[in-house]
Amino acid sequence: MKVRRKKPSARATAARKSAVSRKRPADVSTKRPVAGPARKHSVTALGADCTIDHAPGLHKRLAKSLADRACVTLDFAAVKRCDTAGLQVLAAFIRERREAGRKVELTGVSDNFLATAKLLGLSALFGPATADVSPAQVACA
Repeated sequence: MKVRRKKPSARATAARKSAVSRKRPADVSTKRPVAGPARKHSVTALGADCTIDHAPGLHKRLAKSLADRACVTLDFAAVKRCDTAGLQVLAAFIRERREAGRKVELTGVSDNFLATAKLLGLSALFGPATADVSPAQVACA
């Protein structure tokens, strides 16, 4: 035989809600925070492998920050291997950001990576923006 629960009365429900609201500290707001100013800088650390196996995941991660108005930093410090597919994803990201007038910073770019980019004709994208700035410090202004 099933035991039926008694439905709480409207008065009991209101009393329970008010008891819960009394437990909340007075300085805690229940409203959503108002959006503040846009971020000034965003960092994306690349993994050790930027190969064809990792290209779809890399593309998905970079796509999230493609429209970001903040300056995006790509940290190459952990990159050990990068093949043509990885370079294509990175080059497309950098080109799209620059064409949209958004800044990209490259940090931790190794000499081996730059040699590979030069071999594929991509040294203009991954190289220094000016002659007196090292590739590891192409900075957002």
